[in-house]
Amino acid sequence: DADKKRESTEEREKKTRAVAACRDAEKRDEKNESSGHAIETQRNETKVREC
Repeated sequence: DADKKRESTEEREKKTRAVAACRDAEKRDEKNESSGHAIETQRNETKVREC
């Protein structure tokens, strides 16, 4: 039981980190679009779609 609890906590932490990384990528997208870095924006869009 303790192992299962630890696993689910780790999974939750991974998801939280993934979501945080996604939000960061979205923020970068907004900055990139306003500064015109199209290639960088396309790369970030693929990351954002994953979440």
